Amino acid sequence: MGLAAGDKGKVSPSGGQHGLAILLEENEDPSLNSVLTAYGYGGGADLDKQLRYILELGPTKKPLVTKESQIHFSNVQEALNEQLQGLEADPADEEGEYAEAAGRLGPSVVVMDRQNASGEIKFSDNNLSLDSQSNFTSCRANVCVYRGKWMFEATLVTAGIQQLGWATMNCPFTNEEGVGDAPDSYAYDGKRVKKWNVTRQPYGQSWVAGDVIGCCLDMESGEITFHRNGVSLGVAFSSVRRYSGDSSYLLGCLKRLVRLASGTEGKTSASRNCPGSADSLRAEQRAWFSEDDYTLLAASVVQHLGPNINTEYLVHSTLVPSLLDLHQSGDLNQPTAVHRCISLLLLLLEPHELQAGLPGVFDVLARRCSVSHVVPPSATQSSAHVHLALAIELAQEREVLELWAASDGFHAQLEQFLTRKQPNTQDLAALLPVVWWHGSTDELCSEGTPFAPPRASLVARRPLPAAAGAAP
Repeated sequence: MGLAAGDKGKVSPSGGQHGLAILLEENEDPSLNSVLTAYGYGGGADLDKQLRYILELGPTKKPLVTKESQIHFSNVQEALNEQLQGLEADPADEEGEYAEAAGRLGPSVVVMDRQNASGEIKFSDNNLSLDSQSNFTSCRANVCVYRGKWMFEATLVTAGIQQLGWATMNCPFTNEEGVGDAPDSYAYDGKRVKKWNVTRQPYGQSWVAGDVIGCCLDMESGEITFHRNGVSLGVAFSSVRRYSGDSSYLLGCLKRLVRLASGTEGKTSASRNCPGSADSLRAEQRAWFSEDDYTLLAASVVQHLGPNINTEYLVHSTLVPSLLDLHQSGDLNQPTAVHRCISLLLLLLEPHELQAGLPGVFDVLARRCSVSHVVPPSATQSSAHVHLALAIELAQEREVLELWAASDGFHAQLEQFLTRKQPNTQDLAALLPVVWWHGSTDELCSEGTPFAPPRASLVARRPLPAAAGAAP
């Protein structure tokens, strides 16, 4: 925890310890572990509801709130530990449309996902086979995995160029990019006898029509292996970056806590599994706990999160989306939820954890700015706006700015924030659907039509033909 030893043993005017001192003090007195000062709570039921909402808890063995409507922190910590242990070993549940087995998310029947396919593809009626009808197509299945050992097989109808493998949900699947073309995607191509992970390297054997290609993923060791007709071709990739389910849960707890404390939780939806839903909390958005209790609850969460905060994949897939979500739900008239969240991380994380984790946030935001679509999603904001705005808000924290400026990638990331992709013809057509200039004879682009912009704010001007001898 990023707190100095000098914080231990703080004493209130009444002689009792309070706030962070209770968490840090090694005294075994049960009264210090279970009772905190109450600041006008609305009652034990409201406080219990908010605690269960923040931590996504169902029934617990021990009460989370005392009869005096105070947080029982030792029981809260025990419940949080049990919740984390449950994430490590989810029981299989094959009932209903969606099945959540240990380390697996998605429908119980695995098929190709038509809705997220790119390019012209002909699917079979059962969505188990496909035939590409264009030069480059991409498609993935409707299930993802995050723990354990998994394998799928594909029977080749042709021996042509194709890439088979594993990829994360964040990887692009377009008519130009597919599995193997992004950092977190891994593929094997038997036509060219190569393996692909952004770059290509020799691997495997040449395949022929009728071959059965097995694609094996070991989430425990971080290895991907391919098989041809049941015979292993050897480990193709090692040190595969993996998703941490408990880190996602912990960041979710921190995000809900911050929103309640900043009064923005009623603006968002809650987990369907949470007993205290956002609907039940919307009527009273203020948190039923003190600032000291708020910091202690955050500390209970962050102590589990800290060791993984420097994981690049966690930063990309969980931390940045959480900060973006908090940024977009903020109230301009109040201390922002992002400010509260970052302040907690600065307080509670160790210095080496901060140095490893926070600069990675700027790296992700900078790359997203540089590759954002040229065509804006709305008339008022560019595609890169939300990422740039979050970076600016983070950089307003002096300690965060200093950590970023001292990192190795600072100058390159700063350049990426200022870089935009060059538009092609289609992008320009979407950006400027109607262009008017003096002398235009197009019926859709004349001063007398609603499409014509005011003279003072022309969308664009074109020079008249040279033969006319007029200046632009």
